This record gives sequence, structure tokens and C-alpha cells, in this order.
Amino acid sequence: MINTTNDIIISERNRPRWQSVLAALCYALMFMFVGLMIFGLYTYPGKQGFRAFVSSFNCAVFMLVFGLRFSVITSIYFDMAGRRYKKEYKVGFVRFGKWQQLPDIDYVSVFKQAVTLPGEDDGHVFNVNVWYGINQHFTIYTKPELKPAYDMALYIASRTRVELLDATDSQNKIWITPFVETQSWGLPAAKVNKRGLR
Repeated sequence: MINTTNDIIISERNRPRWQSVLAALCYALMFMFVGLMIFGLYTYPGKQGFRAFVSSFNCAVFMLVFGLRFSVITSIYFDMAGRRYKKEYKVGFVRFGKWQQLPDIDYVSVFKQAVTLPGEDDGHVFNVNVWYGINQHFTIYTKPELKPAYDMALYIASRTRVELLDATDSQNKIWITPFVETQSWGLPAAKVNKRGLR
């Protein structure tokens, strides 16, 4: 993480080695299925070739999505002097994201949102929102696990010097004023609101 007077860069840690290996395997299988798509289309005539193409295409897309799940690293850039921010996604050496105007931030929130997942009854994700103006916000970070989302929200609130609304429990919302500066953005939540997150 780089931290200067006017620039704040908050980045996820590098993926564990096992996730990198799994992602590389998924990408290799994806390229294999792309090859099978082309091979099936030119080798088998008519409907049989089309079916081979569609089957291989579906498998290639599945492998791509699975590989991205284990390889994407999200970084958030705040240019305080230029009043702009950028969400950047990195896969290997490829980076993409664009700068957007940063409004005057009122507060940061983290909350649990229900999502519908195939084959599961009660899936959810944790969103980190930046609030500004009259009830306007943008989602800056989403994770299925609470700890990284909570740490990201806490660190953004700390660095931009605004309050954090912990709405992970809809029945017990807590306002937090971050008061600790830290170089590692994994600030233990237990020191702030005694939820025991580590």
C-alpha cells in the first residue's frame, strides 16, 4: 500500500499460492476448451459440430469465471488532491479500471446483502459503500467474507477521516469513529467494536 498526503492506495493482499495454482489450472483448461471449440467446429459437420462448439464454449466460460474468482486482486485508489477515485482489478499483469469523480464523503458503511446463488438457499455478500450528498452512495468493494470487507471499510473510513457505519447486523447498527492509524489495513475489528473479528 502507498500512502502519501494526497494519494491513498488500498490493495488486497496477494492471493495464497494454492489459489494462484488453482487459477492457473483453470486458465489452462479454459484454453484447452477454446481449442476444442475450434476443433469441433471444423472437424464435425452440421449439428454435431455446433453441439461440440456450444459444449466447449460453456466449459471455457465456466473455467474463466472460476479462474477469475481465484486470481483477481482489487485495489482502490483515492486521489484526494484531484478529487477522484478508481477501482482497479488486476489479473496477473493485466490491470483495468478508470478514474471517477470523488464527491465529498459523508461516511462509509459495510453491510450484509442477500444474494441468490445457484444451488444455495441463503447466499450473501458484504458490500462497502461510500455515502455522499443526500442518501447517495456507490459500492466500492464486495466480498462474500466479512473480514476483508470489514477491514476495507474500516481502513477507507480511517484514511478519509469519516465515520464508519457497521450495518452487518441489521438489528444492531453501530457507528464507529476510526481513531487508529495503521500501515497494514488489517486493523483488528475487535479493538473497535468488540465483535471479535480477527
